[in-house]
Amino acid sequence: MPEELPIIVQTNRIIREFAAESDSDQKWQFLCECGCFELVELTLEEFDVSSHIFVRGHALSAAQDPQETG
Repeated sequence: MPEELPIIVQTNRIIREFAAESDSDQKWQFLCECGCFELVELTLEEFDVSSHIFVRGHALSAAQDPQETG
C-alpha cells in the first residue's frame, strides 16, 4: 500500500481485503477516519461505495486532508 495514505485508511483497506474472503452480507468494523478510533459497522458493499469512513457527525480535519493543504 502507498505509504502516503494515513495509517487508519491503510488499516481499513487491510480489513476490507481480509473481509473479502467471507460472507459479503456480514457487517465489519472499520475505524473512523477522523482519527478518533471509534468503530463504524459496514457491509463490504457499504465500504466500497464510501470515499471516507466516518462515525456520523465526524469529518476529516483540514490538517488530515491532503487536498486542503498547500
